[in-house]
Amino acid sequence: MRQRKNLIQNGFRFHRGLVWSALAALLIFVVSGFLHVLLTWVGPQTAVQQPPQHRFTTGQLQAVIPVLQQHNIQQARIVKLVPSAQGALLQVTVDPLMPRRYFDLHSGAELRDYDEIQARWLATHYLAGREYAVADVQFQTAFDSDYPWVNRLLPVYKIRLADSDSLTLYLHTETLALAAIADNSKQQVQRLFRQLHTFSWLEPFRHGRVVLMALLLLSLLGMLISGLCLLYALRRKSAVTPARRLHRWVAHGVAIPLLGFTASGFYHLLHNEYGATATDFNIAQPLNVPAAVALQPGALAVLSQDLHGVNLLRVADQLYFRASLAPAMAGGGEHDHHAVRQQRFDGVPREQGSRYLSLQHDAQPSLTDEAVARQLVMAHLNLASEQVIAVEKITHFGPGYDFRNKRLPVWKVTVNASPWDVLYVDVASGVLVDRSSTASRLENLSFSFLHKWNFLVMPLGRENRDLLLSLVLGLTLLLALLGLRVRLARRR
Repeated sequence: MRQRKNLIQNGFRFHRGLVWSALAALLIFVVSGFLHVLLTWVGPQTAVQQPPQHRFTTGQLQAVIPVLQQHNIQQARIVKLVPSAQGALLQVTVDPLMPRRYFDLHSGAELRDYDEIQARWLATHYLAGREYAVADVQFQTAFDSDYPWVNRLLPVYKIRLADSDSLTLYLHTETLALAAIADNSKQQVQRLFRQLHTFSWLEPFRHGRVVLMALLLLSLLGMLISGLCLLYALRRKSAVTPARRLHRWVAHGVAIPLLGFTASGFYHLLHNEYGATATDFNIAQPLNVPAAVALQPGALAVLSQDLHGVNLLRVADQLYFRASLAPAMAGGGEHDHHAVRQQRFDGVPREQGSRYLSLQHDAQPSLTDEAVARQLVMAHLNLASEQVIAVEKITHFGPGYDFRNKRLPVWKVTVNASPWDVLYVDVASGVLVDRSSTASRLENLSFSFLHKWNFLVMPLGRENRDLLLSLVLGLTLLLALLGLRVRLARRR
């Protein structure tokens, strides 16, 4: 009996000793958690979500190889036909972090410094023809506080409009995508979130940042574990104060969810800093430009449909044009912000299918995206065909491949290799979008389920999930304030 009493007394001392550090951690991380929910559901949206579309002709495709040879382009990363303000143009990515080059398909002439003009035209497209004046345009090749690494797409054009809110659009000309959109209010909230939740102000001091955050999270973990032990070890007393009684009731409701938040946050911190294998995004294999070839007959019927791009791909040493069939334009007007945000998180494929047009007589007659995904992964990792275990099409964002990656649809390829055994390929551009290992998937699963509660999205919907998260965060603040009141009352 005496041993149990001593154990409880020591537990009380430990619990009280962590009050101030745990309170600081709770205030910092709970307030920034509210900011994250706010970032999810506020901020500007565009009226148009789908990229621009066009109808390409066989003659335009037949001009691609001669134009490349005319300008002595023997190797490139991405070669594709894109719509523009001037109609169909040839877009060539030689260096992934340099502006794209553009060529007129009729005359073969290069359009100098046209990448910025293309970005401005894309801004007009996504703003649905709205009248606007541009205050500033920057070509951005690195992530920063306003355009963090979660956006994945680089390089982008940062176009800031001359309006009262300084509406800013980030355009990725290779995919014709609006990579991000923000105004002054959203950027300020985003900066504050990163300062509080990830301690971005300590990024120059990597280990110092990790140590400080780890100490705060460990103090919160110690507070929670000792509190849970006391919660179920102590008998209820009728003589306790209303503040103590309410503190106990609230603790029953939020202690377990808060333990999940804290443990997964600690795991996320250490894994990202010291456990994650470095990876690059959006990697394209070099494409060798061939000698003159003629497009096979029968392509014109395919190209009579709306497209938003035609890429030149080399698959198993054979050349193909891949035509990306554009989907029907998404519904919803400029005031349907809820539908737009839901679409952004769920993801909508940018194409409804594809067609492969052979440039060589001995090429495979009926190529599929699944076969191309398999071949691209084998080329990226130098694998044998038997090392590719499974190939699956991904048409919506989820825990394994979330909305940060931007590209849909992609193909998930599982391979027998190390350390990367799952890869995501965008066959439309021949780009390796993302890759993961078993360790990174375990951490992603922990963070998705314990920290972000993504398992509730299916039964409740995102809005209701976020409302429940906000309720738990609010009760957590109440728990902290009640605990502080009990601590101060005892001191008095």
